[in-house]
Amino acid sequence: MWKGPCKDGFADGAGVFDRSRRGIFSDTPVASYEVAMVQGRIEGAGKIKYANGNAFTGNFKDGRRDGPGYMAYVNGDQFEGEYRDDLPNGAGILLLSSGAGYEGDWKDGKFDGIGTRKYQVGGSHAGAWKAGKWHGNGLLTYAGSGRLEGRQVAR
Repeated sequence: MWKGPCKDGFADGAGVFDRSRRGIFSDTPVASYEVAMVQGRIEGAGKIKYANGNAFTGNFKDGRRDGPGYMAYVNGDQFEGEYRDDLPNGAGILLLSSGAGYEGDWKDGKFDGIGTRKYQVGGSHAGAWKAGKWHGNGLLTYAGSGRLEGRQVAR
């Protein structure tokens, strides 16, 4: 349900869009969008508060997350970086509530390019990634036990 101005039969301007999923007996809330609409499509800066408590603040293009954005998960995890086509694409930082994380390049929501993954138990892997897996040259550092340089190819 759109709460905001309309123009030529479309939502147009700043407002709030509450999205629900139809159920047999009642609708289930999915998310509340505090956004700007242009001819019925979300454009520009805005916020989403998901029913599960997750929240996104950032830019939208044609109704999808696009450009710089920040996602805060109810479990304490966080992502800050570039989005394209509603997924992390470009440079970004993932901080997990466990203490683990990743800083580097993303493609289609996965680690892809150059980056550093930090592990919860300590240690890290710095180097090349492809489709979320180690790929190419990298430096694996074990917690408290030293370093291992080598090459890993994704399978």
